Amino acid sequence: MIDQERRFKTLGWQCAHARSLWDLWSDPSFLSAGQRLAINGHEPFDEWEDFALFASHYFLLEASSWPEANNTIIHGGVLNKSSVTNYQNGHCAHKNGSRGSLNLKVLHKYNLGIYRRHGAAFEISSGVVAHHGGLGAQGRVNSTDVYTINKTVNDTKGLPDKTICSRMCHTITNLANGISLLVGGRTSPDHGLSDCWLRRKETWQRVEDLPLPLYRHSATVVEIGSEEKAVLLFGGRTNSQDASNCWFLWHDTKGWIRVSVNGSNITPRFCAMMSAISSDAGVIFGGIAEDGTVLRDFYSWKIVQNGGNWSIDYMDRSSALYSSGIDAASLGRFGASLTLSPVGLLLVGGVSVDNIHDEGACICFSNPLALLEKSLHSSIRSFAIPFDDCGQQPLLVGHSVCESRGSLAIIGGGSNCFSFGTHWNQSAWTLQTTKDDDQQRWTLDERLLKEQKQSGPVPQLRAGGDQFKAINSLDTPKRGNIACLAVNSQRDFERIMHHSGPVKMEKLDLGSCLKDWSFDALRAKVGSNRPVLFPAPSTVVVHEACERHMSFLAKNFMYVTKPFGQFLDEIARGSQQYLRSLSSDGPSERPAQFAIDFPELAADFHLPPELEFVSQNTHSSPLRISGPVTMWLHYDVMANVLCQIQGSKKVVLYPPSDVMQLGIAPGESSSSINVFETDHSSGGPLAHSHPLETVLRPGEVLFIPPLWLHATSPLDTTSISVNVFFRNFKTGYAAGRDVYGNRDLQAYEKGRKDVAKIVESFDKLPAPVSRFYLERLAEELRARALAIAP
Repeated sequence: MIDQERRFKTLGWQCAHARSLWDLWSDPSFLSAGQRLAINGHEPFDEWEDFALFASHYFLLEASSWPEANNTIIHGGVLNKSSVTNYQNGHCAHKNGSRGSLNLKVLHKYNLGIYRRHGAAFEISSGVVAHHGGLGAQGRVNSTDVYTINKTVNDTKGLPDKTICSRMCHTITNLANGISLLVGGRTSPDHGLSDCWLRRKETWQRVEDLPLPLYRHSATVVEIGSEEKAVLLFGGRTNSQDASNCWFLWHDTKGWIRVSVNGSNITPRFCAMMSAISSDAGVIFGGIAEDGTVLRDFYSWKIVQNGGNWSIDYMDRSSALYSSGIDAASLGRFGASLTLSPVGLLLVGGVSVDNIHDEGACICFSNPLALLEKSLHSSIRSFAIPFDDCGQQPLLVGHSVCESRGSLAIIGGGSNCFSFGTHWNQSAWTLQTTKDDDQQRWTLDERLLKEQKQSGPVPQLRAGGDQFKAINSLDTPKRGNIACLAVNSQRDFERIMHHSGPVKMEKLDLGSCLKDWSFDALRAKVGSNRPVLFPAPSTVVVHEACERHMSFLAKNFMYVTKPFGQFLDEIARGSQQYLRSLSSDGPSERPAQFAIDFPELAADFHLPPELEFVSQNTHSSPLRISGPVTMWLHYDVMANVLCQIQGSKKVVLYPPSDVMQLGIAPGESSSSINVFETDHSSGGPLAHSHPLETVLRPGEVLFIPPLWLHATSPLDTTSISVNVFFRNFKTGYAAGRDVYGNRDLQAYEKGRKDVAKIVESFDKLPAPVSRFYLERLAEELRARALAIAP
């Protein structure tokens, strides 16, 4: 700006004042908060670093032939240029006279196509750092890069699971050795994520979701109680319009806890810098307000426990800090990294009102504990990291910083400056904070990188023929095993539901049925002559098959009415029959309720207290008794738990994302494919599916999430189970009758009618024209589906 002003003055203008558009954006005399919010409301937007870089390329200059006038908008700027810190290469003298330097070594330069910004970095183990997710060259990714100090990782255990969907602007916080928590993030600016994943050593498991979706939030590890680790979270965006000022605390046994604030809360914000300094106290500052302005306040906070409740005390330290020698323009940033290191609290990169810190401006609070004291006297040093000697100049936005073994790895980052192009940080750097700097050389694990490249890109779908087909698919997946867990509390089961995958549960109390339900006992209690067909004469509940595999679509079975005792005798002798009980009081009108339909057996079976959520939200509970016959592949819209009482059965499940490959016609919920005999190997019809399987034994309970396709096959001559369907969506179920718990959601039923109307609207056009536009609409719908859940 100074050069632009000088250019006009040398041409004879008496005065000239220039300001960048990024500077003007934050000036309330130029744009009001309401105007900024209105501009932001035109379309979903979250590219704030890109916007700052782009707006910094343009300026507004006012020149006058009259003498200097101080009352213009341009002159009355937000910034006082004389207050900006004078950074020097390697160190900076400050008002308090402190000086310092940090040694910097660049990693070996490489050109391996590493493109990643707005990812999350965390320590896998000592000297091993992972960089997960973020935005890549072709969109959001869920891959992970690994960086090490002087060693090669022998395996990739502990890396985030591929089932965690692609995301950016999330956090991964290390709680202890081998334990990390991944929180939130986003796909599109209006689609924040609320799912959370806990890493324990080598495995990742989904845990309780956030109370609301969040991205660009701040997270740090704290201690509560007797040295118990927890994650403290503040702020973030819920969508492209709203910022949060909520405080949350996550603990392994308590899940998410809403933390109250003692007194008035601080301004809602996102992209703020936050770090714990002691076990229960820390600082938070900067970030972006809801109206898009960069905040310059600085607070210390402390967690307070009162009985079983938690609250936050905070103190505004802005005035005390700025009077100590640091200026507001330099400290008020967003998108920077704040890391507690052996030499102090380090602030690296980011964007302020007057500067994008691409020259590596680093602020070090060398005595961070002083930031928590009432009379602040922290020793503050500022540095300009000497990237000139390291080759490529980094753009320190969208980057990640992670400390391990006294060394800070600076990885990833970059920005898209719209028409000016995109810059990626394709090198990585390290700030050495120990004396053994020559021994601390970070390297990229290129072997792992090559393995990820060889595995191919994530499957993409395109329209082709009558169905969607996978292209560029991953290698043929092997059948995975379903996790088997012990559930000791209601919260344990709630975590399983939030995991969104099937889980087998063991050691649950299902009642005396496990030892009492022999066929003889069932005959005695229910009665041999009781017809399997309940009083409604038009309803049949026994499927009598002519072959081992039953197909609902092929109807290769008959509906037969017979006495209960005769049914038991026949399947005991190997007859291919299957009973799925119906309601004894209106079988075509009402769902089955085990306790009502079989009052003689009601006392023998119950759901354990750990599954109280199922009991409170039950839709139906049919009794299932089968001979040597296989149940067809299908999905249920309701979640359900399958409680195995007698005999064992194999269960194969497929995630909802496999539905296009499993022969499920529109409007149907069943498939004619026999998955127990169909080829899953490379080149087979199910080569690109992702099956999971388990063997369900007496006393075990299988949680089947909504829409997971599944089929069962008995391993013994007979099998007895009770299946409990329950509602775990708050809204969305179709109104009206749903006897079996598999009626599609209301939005889907309405959508199919809308599709029919759309197709009908093209009837009068030539067929090629109709197909052209219908395929374009199909592609748009597919793209929106992938944006919601990549």
